[in-house]
Amino acid sequence: LLNNINNLRLSALKQPDDDELKDLIFRLLARDPRERITWNDYFSHPFFTMKKDDKNSTTKISTNQIIIKIKVSERNKKNKKYFLENNAAKIMDKEIEYFKELNNENTELYINGKKKDFQKYIDEESLKDGDEFTIKLILKNKITSCNSMFYGCFYIKSIDLSLFDSSEVNDMSSMFGKCFNLTELKLGNLDTEKVTSMKQMFQKCKSLEEINFPPSFTTKNVKDISLMFADCWSIKDLSVAFDTQNVENMKGLFLRCYNLLQLDLTSFKTDKVKKMTLMFDGCTRLEEIKFNPENFKTTSVVCMGHMFNNCQSLKLSKLNGFSTENVKFMNSMFANCEKFIDIDLSNLSNQSCDNITHMFDGCINLKKINICNFADNNNCKINNMFDNCPLEEVKVKNDNIVNQFKK
Repeated sequence: LLNNINNLRLSALKQPDDDELKDLIFRLLARDPRERITWNDYFSHPFFTMKKDDKNSTTKISTNQIIIKIKVSERNKKNKKYFLENNAAKIMDKEIEYFKELNNENTELYINGKKKDFQKYIDEESLKDGDEFTIKLILKNKITSCNSMFYGCFYIKSIDLSLFDSSEVNDMSSMFGKCFNLTELKLGNLDTEKVTSMKQMFQKCKSLEEINFPPSFTTKNVKDISLMFADCWSIKDLSVAFDTQNVENMKGLFLRCYNLLQLDLTSFKTDKVKKMTLMFDGCTRLEEIKFNPENFKTTSVVCMGHMFNNCQSLKLSKLNGFSTENVKFMNSMFANCEKFIDIDLSNLSNQSCDNITHMFDGCINLKKINICNFADNNNCKINNMFDNCPLEEVKVKNDNIVNQFKK
């Protein structure tokens, strides 16, 4: 061993294809510590950072890549774009000609840790249904849109974006939508500085149990986060300390997140939001939602229909900050919230509302309610508002409203 340390020539090592990687490895393996790369130089090495060959060249990151783990099935073995399904990936779009056809230059395939010829793999008969393998996509260009990038990729088990350059991305709509079997997601330092839409970003990721957002993940320029986590059935704990100051649409944001137990939305700013329809609908195990009245305002909201519908475990008592003077639809807003016993909705108003039918229908334990700001609005549909509610005390403005309820 000592002899090898003193005499082994580094040239005997397999030469990396990437010049920057080659330089980094040789500097790490310098025998003399004085010649070896320093700690600070290691992290600022060109292998990890962006560089420009000249003023006219496009910015290139040598580590810009995506790593995918997939399970083989007869369905995707017969399709050359098997791992991204038929029309799934934006990286196959004209935006990146480099990925129009996958080949050995831009794609690496590993089966049981061994590198295989990517093009020959399609005809390889040794693989069986259920085998798992890894694909490394080597991106030579920057991507500006991740819209539907992995949408409908039913067989992907793992996506690693730790080395993915997202600095120019402006749209992440439906990025992981319908990745039914996705169980592991590494976002790395995902750069979302320029992103304006995240609607349906994780929709129907039914097997994903957690999403760890890096500190670099920002939503300050995002306008639409509707259905972002809809149908994420397996997620139990979700940290969403997002900057939502420019968001206009939160429709169905946590729709049917069946296993979600609690939510902290104290950072959410909703001054510009217009739609909160279906926002928590179907979150049957959700017990607590934390709102900050200073941030969570609903002055611009037009629709709250089905907002808390079927939140059977929710124990809300106050909704301070909820102002509904411009809301037109509150139908089934709290329907089937079975844990409600006493609720203070003194800030709720129906002066502009067209429909509040079934608003508390199915709140089978609701005995007291304060809706003292409800107006006498004869144009509003009010039928079945308190169906199946054992109400004992209702605070309202005047007897005319009580008479409407009785009808």
